[in-house]
Amino acid sequence: MPITAAICNVQRNQPALLRLFNGPNSLNRVLPMACRPRRRARPLGSSRHLPLPIASTAICTDANLLSDAEAIRKLRKLRHSSTPVRLCNLARLRQHSVGPPSTPSESIGNAHREMNAEPLHDADFDRIVFASEHLTVGQFRARPDHPRFANSGPATGYLIVFPRTVVGIQHEGCEPFVSSPPTANFYNRDQRYSRRRISSEGDRCDWFSPSQALLRDVLSELGTSPASADDAVFKLSHAPCPARVYLAQRRFVQSCVDSSPPDVLGAEEFASNLALHFLDPRYCSETPSRRRRQRGQHRRRSLERVEAAKDLLSRHYMENWSLSEIADQLDCSGPHLCRIFRASCGLRMHAFREQVRLRCALERLADFSRDFSSLAVDLGFSSHSHFTFAFRRAFGCTPSALLGSRGRSSFPIVSLAR
Repeated sequence: MPITAAICNVQRNQPALLRLFNGPNSLNRVLPMACRPRRRARPLGSSRHLPLPIASTAICTDANLLSDAEAIRKLRKLRHSSTPVRLCNLARLRQHSVGPPSTPSESIGNAHREMNAEPLHDADFDRIVFASEHLTVGQFRARPDHPRFANSGPATGYLIVFPRTVVGIQHEGCEPFVSSPPTANFYNRDQRYSRRRISSEGDRCDWFSPSQALLRDVLSELGTSPASADDAVFKLSHAPCPARVYLAQRRFVQSCVDSSPPDVLGAEEFASNLALHFLDPRYCSETPSRRRRQRGQHRRRSLERVEAAKDLLSRHYMENWSLSEIADQLDCSGPHLCRIFRASCGLRMHAFREQVRLRCALERLADFSRDFSSLAVDLGFSSHSHFTFAFRRAFGCTPSALLGSRGRSSFPIVSLAR
């Protein structure tokens, strides 16, 4: 009897069901059901909650399926597993399967040892929530007390990163900058960088990694194809991220986490729009006027003050400080700070602080679903109506409307309108 028919308890006297589950792709259809937790699932801390790489080791070895009996036994053991296992399919399991073949007892034993071992970059820092031929999407989480927090290794691909906390980033050979929710960060393949703690939460971000082929098609569409394959695709380390782009990617990632990922066409179309937006020379490039503004002996000091102001506003976004109070902390005049901040960031300081507040609000909406007034005051807004007006202006919908749409698999396509 085929393995999928056995998992679903299909009897030999049911030929129609046997034909349905007989074939090389049948396990792809049944695996999400086999891995789905029961209604009374164990808590996440129980021994049956295995991370995705460990689950793949328990089912696949060297990209080959185990015998029918072993696979059935392991799939049944993983029925109480956590969400990452529930999201994956057979291709993802094969992708994450590493190392030589092992016996069933060795696989489970190694799983529990790995859970208590020193975490590695790919296994612990990154969680893949969507993967196709031309796009990988993941979540990065690094605790500030982790020994590899400052240097978690070079970028393994081309990355568009959307920060959810405040952290200092410095690309090799470049000036340091403050990574915060109002910005998007860019990494070329093999980009080396270091990280500096600012927030007590460490580094939390969501990232999109388009394939080189997809990025080259985007650059060709924009008429800015690189001269060679080794040329850097991203010319800047970071750039301002519009509110609606930020909300679109948050809804996309959340749909993947909530077990309702989009199909491959929709996902790659979304990634193409993201790349078109951030690679468009009209939006994100070193223009001659920008280079002229940054020349002169005071360039470095001005950039340091701008990054210090972003650090201050990102960490203390709940405070309603005046311009003079901020300028005094940075040892400069208020008008000078206003001028260099807008020239560097493209936003006024109050607009930057408001964007930090609104993007932090996205993280906390579910906790204040019945009391937006308390959330508004906690974020630094003067009233519920002030918060709702700013939220609608930035994201195009009210907080209650956004909460009502949570759980839908649809997500907005990024508009290239300036």
